[in-house]
Amino acid sequence: MEPELSFESIYHSWANRPGGIDGSVEAHLLASIYRDCARKAIEHDELFMAMELAQAGVRQAEACGESTVPFHQLLALALARSGSVKKAYHLLLRLSSVARDPESAGLLARTFRDIAWAEPDPARRRNYFLEAFHYSSEAYARSEQGRAAGGPANYYNAIQAAQFAFFADDPRSYHYLLEAEKECLLEERQGNSDPKCRFWRAVTRAEIELIRGEDLDRTRELYGEANRLGDPYFADLRACWAVAREILKHHARPGWYPLTALFVPPPQVIFTGHQFDLSPDRNRFPARFAGEALENIRVRLAKWRPSRVYTSFSFGADLLFIEAALELGIPVTLVLAFDLGRSLSEFRATVERWAARHPDADSEAWHERADKVIRALQAGFEPTVRARPSNLAFRHRIHEIAFPIPADSTIDPSPAYAYTNRLMAGLALLEARQSGARVYLMTVQNETGSGQSGGTSDFVRDLGDRLAGIHNCFPTP
Repeated sequence: MEPELSFESIYHSWANRPGGIDGSVEAHLLASIYRDCARKAIEHDELFMAMELAQAGVRQAEACGESTVPFHQLLALALARSGSVKKAYHLLLRLSSVARDPESAGLLARTFRDIAWAEPDPARRRNYFLEAFHYSSEAYARSEQGRAAGGPANYYNAIQAAQFAFFADDPRSYHYLLEAEKECLLEERQGNSDPKCRFWRAVTRAEIELIRGEDLDRTRELYGEANRLGDPYFADLRACWAVAREILKHHARPGWYPLTALFVPPPQVIFTGHQFDLSPDRNRFPARFAGEALENIRVRLAKWRPSRVYTSFSFGADLLFIEAALELGIPVTLVLAFDLGRSLSEFRATVERWAARHPDADSEAWHERADKVIRALQAGFEPTVRARPSNLAFRHRIHEIAFPIPADSTIDPSPAYAYTNRLMAGLALLEARQSGARVYLMTVQNETGSGQSGGTSDFVRDLGDRLAGIHNCFPTP
C-alpha cells in the first residue's frame, strides 16, 4: 500500500517545484491522495495549488482507470472561488452531461448564483437565480434518493435551494428552509459529531434564520456559533459570510445591518519600527525598552487577532514583533531587501556594533533570539498556539528581493530598504483585497523620528492614509 503523504509535505513539494509537482512525488501518489490534498488546499484557500493538484489527479485517475469526476468537481470549485466563474461554469456544464450526481448539480447551481450576483440587470439576475434553484433542487432530490438507500443527510443542497429561491423572490424558498431544518436534525440523530459537519449545520441554521428575517437576536447567536466552529475552516467561513451579506442586501432591512460586523474577515497587519540605538548617548529606541515594547506588541496583536502579518527583519522592533507573532501562532510574511543569508549576517554585524558600545550587553542572547525566529519561520508548519488561521495555518513566508547591491559596496542601501517597505505594503494590500480584510499598521516609533528616507517615520507618513488604522506600540516614558 502506498504511504499517505501529509498535506504539509505535498505543499512543500508543490511550492518548490521546478515546473509542476516533481516526478519523484507524482510517481507514488495515488489519485485519492491528490483528491484529499486538493480538497484541503481549497479549505485553506490555496486555490492555485488546488487547481494543480486537481489537474494532476485527473492525470493519475486516467492512468489508473478511475473516474475523473471528483477531480473535475474540485477544479471547478477552485476556479469558482478564485473568481473564474465562467471557466467553472463551462467545466461543470460539460461534467453535467456525463455525471448526474448531486455534487456536480450543486456546484453548477453555485456558478449560476455567482453569475447572478455579477449581473446588473434585475430580470436576467432573477433568471440566473432560477437556474441555480433548478440545479440545487435537482441535487437535493438526487441526494434524497441516496438517503433513502442509507446515505447521509444533505442539508447543504436544501439550504442552497432555499437561498436561490429567496434571491429570485420565489415562495418555494420556505419549503426548502423546512427541508434544511429537517436534514440538520436528521444528521444529529445519526450521531454525526464531525467538527466540520457541526460547522456546516451551524451555518445552515444561521442562514435559515437570516432568510426568514424574524429574530435578529437568534440570528446573531447562530452566526456567532458558526464563526466559532468555523475558525479552522476560514476559506469556507468566508464564503458563508459572502452569502450572508447578499441575503442582508436582498432583505434591505436597515435594522439588521449591524449583523455585517459578524461577516468581516480578521485584519492583516503591516509592521515597521525602529532599530535599537547603537550609541548609548542616543535615546530614540534604546534596547532597555525591548521588554515593554514586546508586551505592547503582544497585547495589540492579541486584540486584533490578525490572519497574517507582514514585516522586515532588523535588530530592534522587527525582531520583537516577529517573536510576538510567533508566540500567538500568527502566520508571518517576512520581506527582505537582500537574501536571507546576507540579512542574517547584517543583523549579527549590527548586534556586534551595538554590543561594542554597550559593555554590559548580552549579544549572544540577541543572536539566539534571531536564530530562533528564523528557524521557526523556515519550519513553517511547526504547531503553535494559533490565533486564527488564514490560508495555510502556521505557514510563514520569506520573500527575498535580493537587490543587486554588493555587501561591501559604498552605495547607500536606504533606497533599497524604502522600496522593500513599499513592496511589503503592496503585497499586504493586494492579499487583503482578495479576502476583503482590513489592513492595520503597527509601529514602534518614537514621535521624534529621524525622517530618514526608508526609515520608520517615512514609511508611516507614506502609508498611513491608505490603511484602516495605525497603532504605535512605543513604550510610554
